[in-house]
Amino acid sequence: MSTSNTHVHIAALLSSCLDAAIQAGSVIRDVFQRGANKTFIDKSLSAPDETPKGMSNSNEIDPQTEADLSAQRIIVASLRRKYPTVTIVGEEGELKCEAADSRELSTSLCLESILGSDDSVEKARASLENLAQLETSRIIVWVDPLDGTREFTEGRKDAVTTLVGISVDGEAFAGVVVVPFENKFVWGIKGVGAFGTVSPIYSASNHPLIDRCRLCTSRSHMNDVLRARLKRIGFDREEDMIRVGGAGNKGVLLVTGEANVYSYPREGTKRWDICAVHAILEALGGSLTDMYGRPIRYNAPTVEFKSDGTEDDDAYNQRVLAEFTSSVSNNHGVLATLGVTHSRFVIIEEGPQSVSEDTKM
Repeated sequence: MSTSNTHVHIAALLSSCLDAAIQAGSVIRDVFQRGANKTFIDKSLSAPDETPKGMSNSNEIDPQTEADLSAQRIIVASLRRKYPTVTIVGEEGELKCEAADSRELSTSLCLESILGSDDSVEKARASLENLAQLETSRIIVWVDPLDGTREFTEGRKDAVTTLVGISVDGEAFAGVVVVPFENKFVWGIKGVGAFGTVSPIYSASNHPLIDRCRLCTSRSHMNDVLRARLKRIGFDREEDMIRVGGAGNKGVLLVTGEANVYSYPREGTKRWDICAVHAILEALGGSLTDMYGRPIRYNAPTVEFKSDGTEDDDAYNQRVLAEFTSSVSNNHGVLATLGVTHSRFVIIEEGPQSVSEDTKM
């Protein structure tokens, strides 16, 4: 699978994303084993804190650890070295990467992970190899180096994933989810399918629609508004809900069939939280939209990196960070389904009068 400075084979790029995410997992595990996961800064305050007590009771805290930064450096530096003209957007912003951060990356890992010999497997291999090369100008790679950071700082390592999604022309097209503390992964490409070491992998094409559903939703952001919105789409019994942290973790629950609906009907998630999961679910016959059933776009962030000359460095950095975060926010929530009729769980009401940033992007 050849690549050039102007074109790339999606299967090769996704294989490299998968390899980079797996290698970043070793850094995440190392930070945890050293106990350094308990030291973090709150990005919402830009202030250091070494006491994560009570974090799960705060809806505003946005922790960043050594593992978040180191994992993103490995992924971004490695991908940029191999694919210098591909746009990469990472949760931790534009970090300075050193040569030592870069790793050698595979371009065939996805193909190698399609195991078996039945007709469907052979068809998937052929589809993967026959994917056309695409202009790199059409592609954006979305990186969440450590999804579930809040849980990571609390020692809840089962909620941690590394997410790398690929959008093409603003649509989620391919993605990988790596579960670093279980040494497992799943990848998917629209039109090809989803494969990996996560098991089982549920496919809507091979199973009937489910009548009784299980919902996975936020563990740490639950409030009366969220409860009311979940009740409106039919979820008001605790036995029908799984409350867990991490968008990637919730995506894995859908992929394995442990849950059928992921609903977060409020603002809070970002494009890098959901691009990989979005692509994998669609590869399996599922859907992901905002809470009103509208498509979510993955175009490049629009941020003006210019100072007006009156701001000090801190003020400038805070403004740019705020503008950047706003431009990649899912302002009208997330609804993901697999194995159920998606429209059953859409919130039916008139949305905002103006076209949302989600649909404009």
